[in-house]
Amino acid sequence: MKERWQSAAFLVLLALVLGYILGQSSFFSPAHAQGEGTTAGRVICVVGQVANNRAPIFLVDTLEQTIMVYDYFYVSRNMYLKVARTYRYDKQLLDFAGPGGQGPTVQEVSRLVERQRQP
Repeated sequence: MKERWQSAAFLVLLALVLGYILGQSSFFSPAHAQGEGTTAGRVICVVGQVANNRAPIFLVDTLEQTIMVYDYFYVSRNMYLKVARTYRYDKQLLDFAGPGGQGPTVQEVSRLVERQRQP
C-alpha cells in the first residue's frame, strides 16, 4: 500500500515539474485569449463541434451587432450561410420568452422594443 502511495506521489510531482518546465520553455509560445473581438477587427469566430463532416461556424460582428452562422463542409470545402441577424434590438428587451422555443424575427423584436418605450 505504501508503494502505491509513493508511486502516485512521484507521478504527481513529475507531472508538476514537467508542466512547470514546459510552461517556462521558450519553445512553446504562450496562449492568449481574445476578448470582445478586439484583435480581429471586432469580429469573433467560434467553430462548433464537427458532425457528419461539417462544422458550424459562428461569426459575431460586435461593431455591427450581427450574428452570422455558416456550415462548413470538410469534404467539399464549401461554406454556406445558414442565418444572419442583428441582435441590436434583442439587447434592448427587458424580458422575453418565445412560444415553443421559437424566437421572434428582428422586426418583431424592434416592435416589442418600441412598445416598451411608450408610456
